[in-house]
Amino acid sequence: MFKNSNDSVEKDEHISQRKELLRLSQNTKSKGVKENQRLEQSREIVQKIRHHPCWNESESLLGFMPMKDEPDIFPLLQDILECGKNLYLPQYQSESKTYSPVLIRDLKYDLIPGKFGILEPNPRCSIVNTSHMDLTLIPGLAFDSRGWRLGRGKGFYDRLLAKLDGVRFGVALNHQWLESVPHETLDQKMDWIITPSIVAKAFD
Repeated sequence: MFKNSNDSVEKDEHISQRKELLRLSQNTKSKGVKENQRLEQSREIVQKIRHHPCWNESESLLGFMPMKDEPDIFPLLQDILECGKNLYLPQYQSESKTYSPVLIRDLKYDLIPGKFGILEPNPRCSIVNTSHMDLTLIPGLAFDSRGWRLGRGKGFYDRLLAKLDGVRFGVALNHQWLESVPHETLDQKMDWIITPSIVAKAFD
C-alpha cells in the first residue's frame, strides 16, 4: 500500500506549526527569567558539566557564544583554553549559509560580532576540515528526555551537527527541559541534556 504524499506533507506542516507555537511559548518563558536567575542557573550548569566524565576526557570541543537568553558557558570556554585543549566555535559561512567549526586560541582577540550579532571567530581563524568533535555543547529553546532539541527555526545547528560525530550535550535552563519536543526527519538528537537540576542521558 502506497503512502499518500499529501499525508506526509500535512504531517510535516502540522509538526512545523507545533514547533512554531512552542518557540513562541519558550520565548515568552525566557523573557520571564531575570538576569540574576539565568546567571545562577548557568553556574549550576557549568559545575555539572565540569564533573561529567565526557568533559574531562575530551580534547577537541565545539562550544557556543551564549545569547542573552541562553546559559552562560563562557567559564567553560576559558577552561578549555587554559587546559591546553582545542576550542572550536561556529563561524557563519555566507556562501553556503551554514556554520563551520573554527579553531580559536584567544577569547579576547579571536572573536568579532557575526551575522546575527553573536560573537564568532574572525576571518583570520582557521576553518577545520574535520567530521569529529570529542564533545559539542549545544544551546536550544527546548530539549526532552529522548534528546530531541527545538532550535530557533533556521536549521543551522542541525546542518552543522549532521556533519559531525562525537558526544553532544544539550545545554539548557530549567524552563527549557520539557516532557516532549516535536521533531522532524532532519532534526539532530542530543546524547545528554544538562540543566541546573539534572544530568540526563537521552534514551531512544
